[in-house]
Amino acid sequence: MSIFLAVPGLFRCHKAVITMPIPYLFVSLFSSSSVCSIICAYIAPSVVPLSVLLYVVTFVPLVTIIFTVTRTHKEEIDSIQQRYEKQLADSKEEMRQALDEQRCIHETEIERLSRTHQIQIATLDSKLGEAEKQAEQLVRDKKALEATLSKDANEKVARLSKEISSLNAALEMKSTEMKELRHINAKLQLKVEEIPPKDIEISKLKHRVHELKQLVDQKMNTEKVLASKYEELQRSARSHAEMSESMLKENDLLRYRIEEMESSTSEGEHNHSKQQSVDSTPLSSRQSSVTFRSRPSQSEKRPSSSILPSKITHSPHERMRRSADDDALTRSIVSVYLEQGRSRLSGSNADTIYAPEGTFIGTLRFFSGLCVRFLCTIGRMFDLLWPQ
Repeated sequence: MSIFLAVPGLFRCHKAVITMPIPYLFVSLFSSSSVCSIICAYIAPSVVPLSVLLYVVTFVPLVTIIFTVTRTHKEEIDSIQQRYEKQLADSKEEMRQALDEQRCIHETEIERLSRTHQIQIATLDSKLGEAEKQAEQLVRDKKALEATLSKDANEKVARLSKEISSLNAALEMKSTEMKELRHINAKLQLKVEEIPPKDIEISKLKHRVHELKQLVDQKMNTEKVLASKYEELQRSARSHAEMSESMLKENDLLRYRIEEMESSTSEGEHNHSKQQSVDSTPLSSRQSSVTFRSRPSQSEKRPSSSILPSKITHSPHERMRRSADDDALTRSIVSVYLEQGRSRLSGSNADTIYAPEGTFIGTLRFFSGLCVRFLCTIGRMFDLLWPQ
């Protein structure tokens, strides 16, 4: 019980025990108590009283703790002192370096400011010199003006009168030039007023040129179509002429064969006039025999149309047929040209009238008459090429 009463007093007297490490404290208490218990076990209780043993057991650990705490505090104080001395040395070094840096910065700034100050001093000195020169020049100008003003007033008046007369002459010249320019300006204004009607006329003429170009293009296209039609008609006419020539040749050949057949039949009838069987012969057999006799052999040559009489080649029936063919051909050509002219002029049969108020479009009659005359001329040309 006395142990528990003595320990709090010890802790109140020595507050430093709290800072001691707990494991180390327990180890010290255990070791001291164990030592005391061993001593008490070996010593007989009859030799030493029990209260003394209890006090010994109580105070020995406390003394041990006190020595241990004292030693620990000393070690901590030494370590803290070393740490703070090191921090102090580091702080001193840092402060010294910062001071050196600030000193360098201040020296650099002082040098820069001194250079700037020197430059400003030099600039101000130069400006001061220039100002002094200007002041001297102004003084000289002042003296010159004073000398000029000190001259005779009559000379000034004469010079001013001469200047006034010269200015009056220049003013008169300028006034005449202004009059001429006003006259030229009036003429130009009149010309400017004439520009809008001229522009209108130019636009009308451009429109007219555009229409004439379109008309020329249409005429050229019509001529191309008519030329193609004319070539086609020429080819067809040539083919018809070749066919008619071939038919004429065949007709002449047939006439020649018929005459030959007639002559041969007349000779046969003269030789067989006494035979009665001729009347009873069928017409079909007679025709077949005639056809067989009129058919030439392969070795024989067909007679050409040039050896036939001229009255056969130029029979009235043939001339009428050829004239009818030529008339039909001419009429077809003229009708084709008329149709082409109508189709080309159907979309552009309008007259264009130009006036200051605007452009008016009416019926186109002149160009239609011109196209009709053109087609009539083409018809006459066909008549000359293929006369009846």
